[in-house]
Amino acid sequence: AGMLEWNCLRIPNNNQTRVVMNPFTTEGISSVDVDFVWYHQKGGGPNSGKTEGVQVQYSLDGVNWINVGNQVLRYAEKDGWVPKNFTLPDVVAEQSRVFVGFLFTSNNVIACYMDAVSIQTSPTCRKIMSFDIEEVTTTEVTVSWQAPDPVPTNGYDIYYSTSSTDPSAATEPSLTVPAGNTQ
Repeated sequence: AGMLEWNCLRIPNNNQTRVVMNPFTTEGISSVDVDFVWYHQKGGGPNSGKTEGVQVQYSLDGVNWINVGNQVLRYAEKDGWVPKNFTLPDVVAEQSRVFVGFLFTSNNVIACYMDAVSIQTSPTCRKIMSFDIEEVTTTEVTVSWQAPDPVPTNGYDIYYSTSSTDPSAATEPSLTVPAGNTQ
């Protein structure tokens, strides 16, 4: 599949279009994630295009649609591709047919761009959304990250090493950070 461009410049203000993925089964699956990358743009300014963007939705019948999370807005202070992750609610588990839709809303400002759409079983270990190294000395380092949604209930295990070998399940974490902390 290729990148999707929804050209809001050619679509009247407040017009909506739903793009629907092929239905799939979740039998034997307890949790489903929807991932994609979204192009945020500052073009048009913050006062135009306030609702221009996409809303992730699901349906169990292809007729009644339920929003998942918040709308992803096109406008942002900085241009660039940003990964997005949505976990579908528990009611989607163990269903014979599930539809995922992307409801685009136009403010007649600038095109919206989406790429790398993936619908898959939720991972048991969620990736952090961003990672920053803020202070480095010869003996200490300060790092921070944006927690995934949902935040892991058991916190984070942090591994550091001078080796490039990934830790295994048997490797003891170098540090454990409680849930809710991001530093």
